[in-house]
Parts: sequence; C-alpha cells; structure tokens
Amino acid sequence: LRPNYAQSYRDLANIYTETDKTKRALNLYGEYLLKSNQKVKVDGSEGIDFLMNMESLNIVSLKKKSKTSKKDELEKVIGNSAIRIIMEWNNSEAEFDIPFINRENEFFVWQHTYENNTKLIQDEKSRGYSSVQFMIDKYASQDWKFNLKYYGNKSYDPTYLKATIYHNYGRPSQRKDIKVFRLLNENQNVRLFSINPELKLSLN
Repeated sequence: LRPNYAQSYRDLANIYTETDKTKRALNLYGEYLLKSNQKVKVDGSEGIDFLMNMESLNIVSLKKKSKTSKKDELEKVIGNSAIRIIMEWNNSEAEFDIPFINRENEFFVWQHTYENNTKLIQDEKSRGYSSVQFMIDKYASQDWKFNLKYYGNKSYDPTYLKATIYHNYGRPSQRKDIKVFRLLNENQNVRLFSINPELKLSLN
C-alpha cells in the first residue's frame, strides 16, 4: 500500500525473517538502506536506519555459527545490552511520552511530541515510519517500569501501540514477547510493562 515508506520495507523484511526467508529480508534491508544514504535524516539511534541496520546484522549473526565481522559489528552496537524493546504505533500524528523508571527513581523520558521532538517527527512523516527502539543493559541492578502518557493524534480514532521485547538479543537464545495497547483518551496514563536484568517480563 505504501511502497516508498521505510516502515513498509521493515515490516516486509520482518515477515521474511519470521518465515525463514532471510536472504529476501537482507535484500530488502540493503535496498532501503542504500536508498536512505542519499536522504537527510536524524542522527543517532532514534531513526529508522539505525534500527534496520541492527536487524540486518542480527539476521547474519544468528545464521553464522562461527565468528564473523558482522557478529563483531553487532556486538559493538549491542554492547552490554541483553534486552531490546521496539515500540511501534499506527498513527503518525500520535503524540506521547514514554517514561521509564527503576526502584531507585532513576528515570528517562522519551518524548514523541511536536513541542519536544519536532525533527524526529518530521523525519518519520517524510520517510514513512513509526517505531523506536530501546536497549536495556544486562548489568542493570534494578527493575525498570515502562509507562506511557498519551496526548492524542488529532483525530477521534484510537492509536494502537505495539511493544516487542526481545530477550538475549543477538544471541542464539533470543526470544521475544509482544504486547499491544489501545490508546484513545487524551492525557491517558498507561502502565506498559516492567522488566528486570534477569530477563523476566511482567506485562500489566
């Protein structure tokens, strides 16, 4: 339906990966990333390029049993992180904050609002994607609680948020949990899930 959107490339590549058609998945990732090199985009780990590059490296790493340059590259990107969290939403106009906090009240807030993250939202809309990833350090000493404050999407339709939590990402024991949330009311507070460094997940 949207052949030029980055999200379309990624979604189809993920389908190929799930159905063990990894060569097709890698071709799609490569095709999009090659085209993307010619576009102006956001820097750092928030944009779609970083996310898709990590996923393509992960495919190669899991397929190769021996040590390779791709495995080394993925390990450098992942570092000490054992948990990868992908958030995806269906409405590009959706505005929200995702605060996460531990038991010692150390916290971080990822903001997806025009007021606080205009450049990222403009990049999402111009290139066609609606996703972000977070990495959790395996040496973290406390549970982390992920919440969401929803501000609306300029329409009366609900926003759907999908959270995919990968455990032992990039390792042979990699597995995932999925949770979907329906967001409708403005200024709605939602408890998403809690996660701890022992790779236990609590969805509530």
